Amino acid sequence: MEEEIGKLGKVLSMIKGIERKNLEFENYISNLNIYSRTNLLKEISFDIIKNSKLFQGLNIDVRDVQVVKEKKEEILNNNFIEAIVLKIRNNPMKKIIFLREFLDNLEDISQNDKDVILQSLKDKEDEELNQELSNLVQIFKKHD
Repeated sequence: MEEEIGKLGKVLSMIKGIERKNLEFENYISNLNIYSRTNLLKEISFDIIKNSKLFQGLNIDVRDVQVVKEKKEEILNNNFIEAIVLKIRNNPMKKIIFLREFLDNLEDISQNDKDVILQSLKDKEDEELNQELSNLVQIFKKHD
């Protein structure tokens, strides 16, 4: 009987050790800096341009590519915002639905944040709404 109690104590001790290691592992993973898909693609693109003999032969500067990409992203974001505002203007009864659609396209935004932002946006008019949506895209970034 004592032998079984000793074995049981050893098993419990091993389980506690495993739980402690799992907690350490969870803490380690939660502290990792994980890039978004957009940032990973940007880094990969820069590495390709910087290290490719083809691009080196063309004397393409990575900074020039970044400026062009940022302008393209700005245009796409503006088009997206204008499309949302136009949908709202054409069908004001569905304003909340269109604003939710907009918020669902933002990165790193919690459901609670979405609810609070939605409340603040629902009474805004076109120009003010356009500006607020632009600010949100700059803060949270839009999914690709």
